[in-house]
Amino acid sequence: TDPKSWKLSGSNDTINWTLLDSRDEQMFQNSFEKKEYYINNKTNFKYYKLDIENNNGGINTAFAELTFLSKTNPNVP
Repeated sequence: TDPKSWKLSGSNDTINWTLLDSRDEQMFQNSFEKKEYYINNKTNFKYYKLDIENNNGGINTAFAELTFLSKTNPNVP
């Protein structure tokens, strides 16, 4: 089942975490649907953590791929 609500955090020591983004009530119409989420973060972290808090109704949560990209664009919020 696709993730519905999650939090993305970054850390350099795996002890202190900085919340980078959170999403609620996300829906995916199709399996393997690609979505892009932009976050406003200018800090490089050594570690990233994705805490999936809820899914869309199943006992398991799955997604096909997760990619982090750096984009330098002043027009992206």
